Amino acid sequence: MCAGGTVVRACVSSVSDQPLEGKTLLFCPQTSSKTRVAARNVVHETLGPTHDAQNALSYRECFNLFWNDRMIEEVREWTNANIRQEAAKYGRVQVTQAPVTLLELKALIGILIFAGSHKDNHMSTREMWRVMSSPVYRAVMSVGRFEFLINCLRFDDPDTRFERRATDKFAPIRKIWDIFSDNCRQMYTPSEHLCVDEQLVAFRGKCPFRMYIPLKPAKYGLKIFMLTDNETKYLCAAIPYLGKGTVESVFGENLGHTVVKSLALSFKSKYHSRQLVHMKEVADRDPGSSAFAFIRDITILSYVSRKASKAKKNVMLLSSMHTQPSIGDSGKPEIIEFYNSTKGGVDTFDQMCGAYSTARKTRRWTLSMFYAMLNAGLINAWIIHGLNKQRTGSHFIQRKASLQELALDLMKPHAQHWLDESRIFQSLRLNICSVFQLPSTGASAGPSGVTTMKDSRFPSVRCKYCEGKLDRKTRYRCQRCSNPICLSHTVGLCHNCI
Repeated sequence: MCAGGTVVRACVSSVSDQPLEGKTLLFCPQTSSKTRVAARNVVHETLGPTHDAQNALSYRECFNLFWNDRMIEEVREWTNANIRQEAAKYGRVQVTQAPVTLLELKALIGILIFAGSHKDNHMSTREMWRVMSSPVYRAVMSVGRFEFLINCLRFDDPDTRFERRATDKFAPIRKIWDIFSDNCRQMYTPSEHLCVDEQLVAFRGKCPFRMYIPLKPAKYGLKIFMLTDNETKYLCAAIPYLGKGTVESVFGENLGHTVVKSLALSFKSKYHSRQLVHMKEVADRDPGSSAFAFIRDITILSYVSRKASKAKKNVMLLSSMHTQPSIGDSGKPEIIEFYNSTKGGVDTFDQMCGAYSTARKTRRWTLSMFYAMLNAGLINAWIIHGLNKQRTGSHFIQRKASLQELALDLMKPHAQHWLDESRIFQSLRLNICSVFQLPSTGASAGPSGVTTMKDSRFPSVRCKYCEGKLDRKTRYRCQRCSNPICLSHTVGLCHNCI
């Protein structure tokens, strides 16, 4: 034992789950420190992406593992049901109020992802669609269409919502939440070190289970209990907290034990838990002192902090992994050092969510949860993508670039469909072709055809179709063949004739 740490005897009142009453407490280790790792702490499964996830090589394929067509189709069905109700309020239904297609809904998700990668999610939609902003947003849909779809997004059947909410406060988004949670559990086998903590999704609107946590940056929001893999920060499982008495009633136990038990339910073949231990306070304990007790496969620790601000604060831990009263070089017990090294999984996951968040200001808690699931799916997909790239030895690009590539991939099919429409402005047509690197439609090269031009920032060179003796220079290029062409060899049409 290193200097600076003191081991003393401890008083143990009870251990639930398997009560200690009538049991013999040992104040010395049950096994030798030279003994190999106990069989109960050995993980036999292959860690990392499961078989289905290993086949996803591109970021788009990894994202589809978590946000598959089944989930998006569910959102589209109930969004269109709401659109029909909203469209009935207009005297004349326009394109802005048309039903949403699967391609357009994916493009909407792509816009949210692209805005998050550029940190434009805090901007108003009018600012995002200005000419001075990114041309990507204008190349996918109009600002009015984007606002209309965001306002109409729904996730469940409104006709049965009232009955379901009587027994489940989370009913308006429960179905796609369960699908997403199942996808997270099925696509990854976690390591032996998991972390359970809470995430607060920022929200200040009306919600029956909105929480106030002053120590969190957002302070007001929706609390989610999360189980993450400490090595990769992958989100393995999550449970929304819906208020007092909702989670505890599942097992009839205290909140902390119930949450851990519920989250680890899918991994019970690998993990087991004990209820929390209460160790009596000792008034005459010295700062930095440690008290150990041992029973069966459990090590119980009571540690008094050295910090003056936490004087006499009793830190209690229970471990089924450690078997020795070991003190580390820092003067703290090895159990505490190990805990400190494996406790930050959820906090890091939360930081990753905030770095490129898709969330926008909203007064609807269901929309906030939709953004939270979208953020979680993007992170899990990025982790799976990185592990697959590492396994195959392929080049791995950074997260921001991956998000932008995914966003453009989601938006491009809808933009191509929009480009095929006959009545769109020429400036919009050029913008779509420029953003998604598509060939211009409805144009032909040469002096007798319709010619559309790229921007005029090219070097000034001689026009291809003018006589050499004229030596006429131009900065314009044909949109289709990229030949230099002057204005006298172009044909102008209005936007209705293109």
